Amino acid sequence: MSEDYAIPSVPGLIGVGNALQLDPTAIHVKLSDWERKFGPLFYFRALNHRYLVVSDIDIVSNVMRDRPGGFRRHPNLQSVMKEVGVDGLLAAEGSDWVKQRHAMDDGFRGFELDRYQAMFGTIETRCRQRFRTLARVGSGVDVFSEFQKLLIDAMAIASMELDPRVSLGDPMNFEPLLNGIFPTIGSRITSPVRYWKWLPLPQNRKIQRNLLRLTELIESRIEIFRAGRPTSEEAEFRSILRLLVMAQGAQRLDDEALVGNVITILLGGLDPTAAVLAWSLFFLAQNGKVIEGLRCDVERNGLESRYLGAVIDETMRLKPPLPLLFMQSIADAEFKGCRVVAGTNIVLSLYNVNRDPSHFRDPLDFRPERWLGEKTDRTSVALPFGRGPRYCIGRQLALFQVRSLLAGLALHFDFHLQGAMPRELLEFTMRPGRSFMKISERACGGSEGNL
Repeated sequence: MSEDYAIPSVPGLIGVGNALQLDPTAIHVKLSDWERKFGPLFYFRALNHRYLVVSDIDIVSNVMRDRPGGFRRHPNLQSVMKEVGVDGLLAAEGSDWVKQRHAMDDGFRGFELDRYQAMFGTIETRCRQRFRTLARVGSGVDVFSEFQKLLIDAMAIASMELDPRVSLGDPMNFEPLLNGIFPTIGSRITSPVRYWKWLPLPQNRKIQRNLLRLTELIESRIEIFRAGRPTSEEAEFRSILRLLVMAQGAQRLDDEALVGNVITILLGGLDPTAAVLAWSLFFLAQNGKVIEGLRCDVERNGLESRYLGAVIDETMRLKPPLPLLFMQSIADAEFKGCRVVAGTNIVLSLYNVNRDPSHFRDPLDFRPERWLGEKTDRTSVALPFGRGPRYCIGRQLALFQVRSLLAGLALHFDFHLQGAMPRELLEFTMRPGRSFMKISERACGGSEGNL
C-alpha cells in the first residue's frame, strides 16, 4: 500500500494553502478545474485544513456504502447544523443516526403518497395560477424563487398537515422562517474560519429568531397529534410528523428530535427540489426539440412518461442538487492502493463524476435520450440521492413533486431565457444564481386536468 503522499496536492501558499483561490459559492467549479489537472484523487489545503477530493466513482460508491461505520459526514456539518438549530437526521451520526433513521424510515413508509397526491392538486393549481399571472405581466421571472414559495406550502402539508395559506392566513407568516438557512449552513461549512462565533451578524440573529418561531409552530403541531386531535387535512392523509408522534417503543423520538427532523424535511424538500425544477426550465428553454418531445410523451403517458423522467435525470446529472459531499474517514482506508488515514477530510465530487467523459459521451450536452437506453453512457454513476445506508429518505416524495409540477408547466407554458444560462451558486444546494426567465401561456396547453 502506498503512503498518502503518492496522491498529488494542489500547490498553495505558506500559511493559507489554497484558501485564496476558493470562492465559497463556486468551490465545485474550482475542484473540477483541479481534477482535470491532478486527476480523480488530490489534496488541497485551506489554512490548516487539508482535504482529499475524490472524483472516482468506485471510491465514491464505496465511501457512501461504508457509512456510518467507516466514514461519516464532516464534523463541521454536524456542529454547524446544531449551531443553526437544525439537529435532525441530516446531522446525526453513529447510534443516534441509527435510531433516528429507523424512526424516519417507518415514518416515510407509513406516509401514503397516493393520498398526498390528492392534496398536492392544490399546489399544482396554485402553480398554474401563479405562472399564468406571471405570463400576463410579461416581465422576467425568478423561477427558483417562485418554486421555493410553492414548495414551502407543499412540504408543510406533507410534514405536519399544515397549509400555510389556509392555517396561517398569510404565507408570508411562514415563508421567511426557512429562508436563508441553507445558505448559512453552506457558507459556514466551507469557511476555514468560524467568524460567526465572534461576529454575530444581523442576518444570523434573524435566522435564530425565525428558527425559534418555527420550533414553536412545530411543537404546537406535536401537541395536536399527541392529543389525537384532527386537522382539516387528516381525512385525506396522515403527515410524517403525525406518524412519528404515533410511533411506539424504540422508534419513538423525543420532542427535540421530532422538531429537528421536521425542519430537516422542510429544508430538504425546499431548495434542492426548487433548484431541480428551475434548472429543468432553463434547459427546456434552450432546447426546443426536447420540450416538444416532453409534451408529446406527457400527453400520451401522463406522469408515467419515461421522457419526463429522462429530462429530470439529465437535469440532476448536470446540475446535481448536492454537487459536493463533505466527509471524514473514521478508520484507515485504501483508495486505489493509496493509504488514507483515519480522520482525513474528504470531499466527494458528484459534480466531477457526472461530467466525466469516460462515463458520458459529450458530457456537457443536455441530452435526455442518454437515459432511454443509449449504451454509450454509464448513467448508473449519477447519484443525485446518494447511495448506501444514507441515501435520501425523501427521494420518492421529491421526484413526485418535480414530475407533477414540471409536466404541467411544460404542457401549459413556453419559457424563454433572458440572457445566458445562470451561474451555478453553491449554497449547500447548487441553485441558479439570480436570473430571469420570460413566460408565455400556450394557446393549446394540454387538457385542464394536466397540472
